[in-house]
Amino acid sequence: MNRNLTSYQPDSRGPLDRIRVLDLSRLVAGNMASLQLADFGAEVIKLEPPEGDPLRHWQVKNISVYWKVYSRNKKSVVIDLKTAEGKKLLADLILTADVLMESFRPGVMEAMGFGPDQVHAMNRRLVFLRISGWGQSGPYRNKPGFGSLVEAMSGFASKNGFPDRPPVLPNMALADMVAGLYGAFAVLLAVREQERSGRGQVIDLSLLEPLHAILGPEAAEYFLTGVVPLRAGNRASLTAPRNIYATSDGKWVALSASTQSMAERLFQSIGAPQLSGDPRFKTNADRLENVEALDSIVGGFIHQRNLVDNLFFFEAAGVTVGPVYDVSQFEKDAHVQERGILVDVEDAEAGLLRMPAPLPRLSLTPAALRHAAPRLGENQAEILEQLSRKADETLQRHSRPGEQLRLRKTAPRRSLLYVPALAERYIERAHQRGADAIVLDLEDAIVPGDKAPARSALAPAIQLLRSRNAEVWVRVNHDHVLIELDLTAAIQIGVAGIVLPKVEDENQLKRVSAFIERREKSMGLVPGSVKLAAILESPKGITAAQHLVSLKRLTALCFGPEDYATSLGLEPTLRVLAQAAHAVSLAARAVDLDAWGPAGSISEFKKLSRFRRIVQVSMALGFTGCFCIHPDQVKIVNQAYQPTAKQVAWARAVVSAFGQSGSIAVDGRMVDKPVYDRALDILGRIVHDAECCDVK
Repeated sequence: MNRNLTSYQPDSRGPLDRIRVLDLSRLVAGNMASLQLADFGAEVIKLEPPEGDPLRHWQVKNISVYWKVYSRNKKSVVIDLKTAEGKKLLADLILTADVLMESFRPGVMEAMGFGPDQVHAMNRRLVFLRISGWGQSGPYRNKPGFGSLVEAMSGFASKNGFPDRPPVLPNMALADMVAGLYGAFAVLLAVREQERSGRGQVIDLSLLEPLHAILGPEAAEYFLTGVVPLRAGNRASLTAPRNIYATSDGKWVALSASTQSMAERLFQSIGAPQLSGDPRFKTNADRLENVEALDSIVGGFIHQRNLVDNLFFFEAAGVTVGPVYDVSQFEKDAHVQERGILVDVEDAEAGLLRMPAPLPRLSLTPAALRHAAPRLGENQAEILEQLSRKADETLQRHSRPGEQLRLRKTAPRRSLLYVPALAERYIERAHQRGADAIVLDLEDAIVPGDKAPARSALAPAIQLLRSRNAEVWVRVNHDHVLIELDLTAAIQIGVAGIVLPKVEDENQLKRVSAFIERREKSMGLVPGSVKLAAILESPKGITAAQHLVSLKRLTALCFGPEDYATSLGLEPTLRVLAQAAHAVSLAARAVDLDAWGPAGSISEFKKLSRFRRIVQVSMALGFTGCFCIHPDQVKIVNQAYQPTAKQVAWARAVVSAFGQSGSIAVDGRMVDKPVYDRALDILGRIVHDAECCDVK
């Protein structure tokens, strides 16, 4: 093929410019829909889990060709919806978006706090495209929704193939492709209404219905006749001749003479004009009745010539015949080359990569290739900076002159359950306890002789917990010899962060952060994706708290009461601990970090009434969550920190009014910066446990 080398046009603006699309979907259907929008200028932000969209893993020669073709012109942001911080990020992005797309199993978005009512309370203009195998309603709504099942059930496979052989599934993601095109069309219809009325709506798009819709009037025919037609192979059920015929050089042509005039022209061209008057072939109904004999005559004529001669002959006669191409023949065709149906673009891995040019062709506002498909998390900093800037601008509009305001950027975790890294039977059930995060412990819960086996047990434990949708942290040892071994074992795909005990100075945190950064790079992880929580357990650590919080990777400050009291030679009573605990929580909250309170004494972990009082005191001291050392403690913490439905409804109304319309009154009451901050804190404490299940 002559190369049609196409350069990216990053400054090109298409007709959908300024439309922001958040794409939470996975694999083909959603990516097909958002591709159509991205090619015509929409800002499509792929919101991917830490391991990336599974489409990235569909590779040829170690190159993610599906991802590169179907995610061109898009951006990538990593978002972990299994964490409170990820949910908060999604909520912030929804405030800025025109369209939200998802392909989870029905009910999952609702369970996470992002159902239609919830997202429209945040952004009433939002167009919400929901892609699933079978739709958001009906008895099959919760069934697995892969396209192959849809291609079977829709009636497509039953039509496809030959009457004496089994039904045939397509060897491509046909149901997803068709649904994706319907999805893009539906989004544009909804955006048109959005522009007209300012209101968004929900699009319930199954894979099943679009594929069935393109099968033609099957239902009408069956309704009228009560007959299920047999598979017809390459023939048509209503017209003849129509088939694929072999040429003398082992190639194939497709011929369709579906009108009376074309059939008569065909008979004339093959030197058999008498067939037009033959009772077997006189009318279309006659030809259908005698299709075997007709195909034998037409096929016999075609088989006497090679492919090129057949095409030349029938083209001269004005008969509708075309070649059956494979991909190598298609790309060499002169028509394909002249129209630029395929383009070659520069690629960082392959050098050059060939793909279909954007469609359809518009004369005034054509599509364009603006940039290649993004690396995982490539646009993280850009999008987060936009959010930060927008939040600051929003708050400044409502501040007094000279007052500097900041938006809380993280959402706190309520409960963090410690589980010894070697406790396999506890790890197996840890996800069932309802904790916002599981902390695999390599420190206090592991005796010195078991440190190495505990590190070896991390990888399968992390994989298991992540498969159960748990957020996973690892508490490492502070010893300078053990800590690098622990960090090397702990930092891998699926780990949200590291809990570092006995922190006393800023340099200690910087050294650990630098090691994490190197490890992220070597593992191919998104820079900054592994967070850090520091436990302060000594007077020196407490006094350093205000300096520690400047570290960018730091997510939380934690208080270790037992070691703190021991360092003073005192019992861990409230009188001894209160001032230090308050210092830790204030230092964290001042810069919008999480503040994680104590888990209580290990010797009293079964005294739940005492633990309940500890949690109440921790909340009063300003801690945003608590560690738990026993599963029964988790429910106590979650109940204490979870906002009521009334509080959530109020908070959403405040954020929506303050962030979008510029209103400073809700239900007749003034909304100022402290009220807005309180509303954000309430929304940040919403945590829902839900199993995420994507469709193909």
